[in-house]
Amino acid sequence: MTEDTVADWRPDSREAFLRTLLDSIRNPIVFCDMNDIMVYMNQAADSHYAKWGGRKILGQSVMDCHKPESRKTIAEIKERFRKDPELIELLYSEKTENRIWMRAVRENGELIGYYERYERPRDI
Repeated sequence: MTEDTVADWRPDSREAFLRTLLDSIRNPIVFCDMNDIMVYMNQAADSHYAKWGGRKILGQSVMDCHKPESRKTIAEIKERFRKDPELIELLYSEKTENRIWMRAVRENGELIGYYERYERPRDI
């Protein structure tokens, strides 16, 4: 157990705990690596993307799920994350039904990926 958890806490593993924690979030979250491959989606994202296969689309490029103008925007934001280590999150799309954010994920200061985070007004 690490210093940021209590040693006798309940989950069998840190991975199980993190999955449970992320699945409790009502907004869809899809994590992509630096090659734009979708490697994780929480339960809300699985439901949100059900008509495209839900978690079955993991392992595919997130770029395959977007129109050309969106692909360009994603690439530009990813490049901004790469160039500015202080940049954490940018609004990607704002629609009446939801806002989509891209958030940088860094490990020891190195950009290792990003995730799309939906914010639906009814969930705020």
